[in-house]
Amino acid sequence: MQRRISVLIIIFVLLLGIAFWVWQEISTRTQNLRVAFLDVGQGDAALVLFPGATQVLIDGGPDRSILGELGRIMPPSDKTIELVVLTHPDADHLAGLIPILDSYRIERILETGIRKDTELSQQWEQALAREGAERITAGKAARLRIGKYGVFDVLWPTESHDGEVIETPNNLGVVARLQYGATSFLFPGDIEASTESKLVTCCSAAIDSDVLKVSHHGSKTSSFPSFLEAVSPNSAIISVGKENRYGHPTQQALGRLAEVGAKILRTDEAGTVIIESSGRTIMVK
Repeated sequence: MQRRISVLIIIFVLLLGIAFWVWQEISTRTQNLRVAFLDVGQGDAALVLFPGATQVLIDGGPDRSILGELGRIMPPSDKTIELVVLTHPDADHLAGLIPILDSYRIERILETGIRKDTELSQQWEQALAREGAERITAGKAARLRIGKYGVFDVLWPTESHDGEVIETPNNLGVVARLQYGATSFLFPGDIEASTESKLVTCCSAAIDSDVLKVSHHGSKTSSFPSFLEAVSPNSAIISVGKENRYGHPTQQALGRLAEVGAKILRTDEAGTVIIESSGRTIMVK
């Protein structure tokens, strides 16, 4: 009898140790930030998952395919996205956000307020009206805190363009930097050389980041040397469709990224790219 009790005690202690190890593993993981650069074809969409089931979605890609990508990454029971960012209203960033607004509850929406004279832009306005989320206009809000975990700095534009109709809005799009602990991610939308130069001049230190979402899908009109040197990324993510008609990413952009020593990851080659941050170190998953 005594031996049986001893065996049971040993088993109990072992199970307790295993349970503690599992709990510790889960606890450690939930303290990590994950950024998923979603494979949505020729477009942009990135989902930031903070500890505590808080999410930020930056752009929505060109179509409904983003719904499948989110379904693979977000818990099935989680139908709330705390912040949606529309960098600019081109179709390859905007179109996928409309079904997102219809499928998820959105708490806040950050955008420039720029409109295009298109049916898609009208659909976006109608979706916003249905959703009823708090709207934040870039150019007025410089910093957003995401719970207690992260800081989301809006670096560009510096002036409001709310309500303006602009057919080529790339250089007035939202440029945002996410800080999580000692690690950082830069999301420059589709800005080109002229805006890159302004950012280097006005806030070179502020754009220094560990991870760069490459501007404009690796176009030759973006990712110029002075900008890349100021950002000095360890990793550069190119969101791009396979065999796209634009020739993205261009050899010029790839060469410039190689010159600053960035590790290049492409959604047309790797699919969805997930990068995890502990707040001290960054890991490509």
